[in-house]
Amino acid sequence: MGDPMTDGQHSRRAALQRQSAQRLEQLREGPDSNAVRQSEARRRTKSVGSVAVVAAALVAMLLVGAWLALGQGHGSYEGFPRASASTGVRPRQVGMSVRHQRIVSYSFGGGPRRFLIVGGIHGNEYGAAVGEALVQKLQSDPRLVPPGTRFDVIPDVNPDGHLADTRGNADGVDLNRNFPTADWSPVLSAGDTSSSRGLTGGSSPGSEPETQAIIRQLQTGYEAVMTLHSRAGIVDFNGPGGASLAASVSSVIGLPVEHLPYQSQIRGSMGEFVPVKFGIPVITLELTSSQLTTRTLMGVMAIAQ
Repeated sequence: MGDPMTDGQHSRRAALQRQSAQRLEQLREGPDSNAVRQSEARRRTKSVGSVAVVAAALVAMLLVGAWLALGQGHGSYEGFPRASASTGVRPRQVGMSVRHQRIVSYSFGGGPRRFLIVGGIHGNEYGAAVGEALVQKLQSDPRLVPPGTRFDVIPDVNPDGHLADTRGNADGVDLNRNFPTADWSPVLSAGDTSSSRGLTGGSSPGSEPETQAIIRQLQTGYEAVMTLHSRAGIVDFNGPGGASLAASVSSVIGLPVEHLPYQSQIRGSMGEFVPVKFGIPVITLELTSSQLTTRTLMGVMAIAQ
């Protein structure tokens, strides 16, 4: 039997036992277990951060995609498509109406071939609605304009008549009887339908500000002109090369090439004035709808073929 231990010996033995137990626990967990735990914690933090970065990038991509889709949507021909700001097309004032409303022109494309489209000469016809829809369509899809070609569009040259739903302008003048032709007259022929509506040819040839705006625009130089009227459902023409050009438009839009039955009674018209003054053809498109249908759009574009 050995010697009994003192209190100090018991304390030292207890301390050694605790140290041994701690060392045994470390051995069970493996070497450098604390460092491993710290490394694992850092890895989890980095993983969470990476997931957050990827999620933020995906959200940004979705937002950019949505923005591009809204800015560049093409819409439909009939639905007055939204304009795309990316085209940079802005209206350019070319004149003022009798009641001081702006008359504006829009230009699309570019190149040596230039064509003028004029809508709304008669305020109560479909020309202004189709002209405005044409502008919006070309803004949303400028690729419709053939290469090397420029289209200038005046969608509504008679804004006063359009607002009042009248054929003439605010002066009671039929703008398509106000051009300075050799046969111009302030009093319209009895066989002219505008005469029965109480309209006149103006106080003098080219007296109206709307007519003057068209003439100034024509002076910039064009290969051909198309005017948008209604509702006869024909493709009319005047000037050199007008018949063949009207045939091209007719083949696309599906309307016959004809003259108005009272054509011989009309004096001071744009169709008479332009070929004599500028030596170019005028196509008068007599629309049957206020909608810019696919056929109407292609018919307008056919003037450049």
